Amino acid sequence: EATAPQALIYGWVLQFLFAVVPYFAARWLLHAPDARLGGNWLSLLAVNGGSALIWISIFVIGYRAELQGAAYVLLAVSLVAAAWEAGAIALAALRNAEQPHAPAGA
Repeated sequence: EATAPQALIYGWVLQFLFAVVPYFAARWLLHAPDARLGGNWLSLLAVNGGSALIWISIFVIGYRAELQGAAYVLLAVSLVAAAWEAGAIALAALRNAEQPHAPAGA
């Protein structure tokens, strides 16, 4: 089935990206040595729910369009939740860049 790779990609790759993108953004943009892996419960539940609905749509032919539509809505919600976190890190980095720094010899 052509839909099975989608469920695998969305179920595994997105979860990995949700974890590492905020981590590396905090490490590089904020220079935070104690950066933590990203993600939250909303992104975790939404990406797994979306992936599960894609798997279900493979077997329930009569509701394939509706199930896949709901799956992609959940995947979009998970992306928004992850983008919100990465955006907050970028905003914090911009605010840090705008603050005047004390001279090194002061």
